[in-house]
Amino acid sequence: MREEGILLCKDCHNKIHELFDEKQLGRDYNNLETIMADPQMIKFIQWIRKQK
Repeated sequence: MREEGILLCKDCHNKIHELFDEKQLGRDYNNLETIMADPQMIKFIQWIRKQK
């Protein structure tokens, strides 16, 4: 298990856990680059950036 983390806002953290289970995060989405490359995350980030 990783001991390092990525600093995220609460909305992004919640979205990541909505989209991916713990096994997926550990196996496939274990760095910021792979998380940010996911089409669902791209769409969410585009939306959240427009929010106040």
